[in-house]
Amino acid sequence: MALFSPPVDISLISIFLVTASQIMQRTVVDKREMKRQQDQMKENQKKMKELMSKQDQKSKNQLEALEKEMLDSMNSVMKGSMRLMLYSLVVFIPAFFFMGGFDFGVISFGGVYSQATIELPVPLPWFGSESIIQFYNETNWLGWYFVSYLVLTLIIGQLFKHFYDTRVMSNAN
Repeated sequence: MALFSPPVDISLISIFLVTASQIMQRTVVDKREMKRQQDQMKENQKKMKELMSKQDQKSKNQLEALEKEMLDSMNSVMKGSMRLMLYSLVVFIPAFFFMGGFDFGVISFGGVYSQATIELPVPLPWFGSESIIQFYNETNWLGWYFVSYLVLTLIIGQLFKHFYDTRVMSNAN
């Protein structure tokens, strides 16, 4: 049922998932706002260190206000991260079910590539028995997906950074 061969099909699915992930990251997460919040948190942490060394009531009140501000900022960042994660799950879970299937005891479904054994182009290190790193010449669908996803994330991420991010930044100015 493979279109070409398991490694090629899984790599094509990885291209789709990496591209979808990059698009979701760039549309759901406002990088400028996140950077601003990170800078603000660093600044607040410095102020908090200074205030912790002081023992007067005014410093304690300022410290509490900074802690509340940091908590609000972290909640905002977490809310954006949760939204991204939910969108990602909608895309990734069906793809994983398709590739590898699932087994919930009573209900099980073997994915298209669940039985595939893929010869690796080069031996790759992985955890073997007793947590000793060993080199493997073949893997299953998940190992190949993992390798191809990592490589493709680096490549496609750079393409998005070069073409998409520069265009967005130039349009914003």
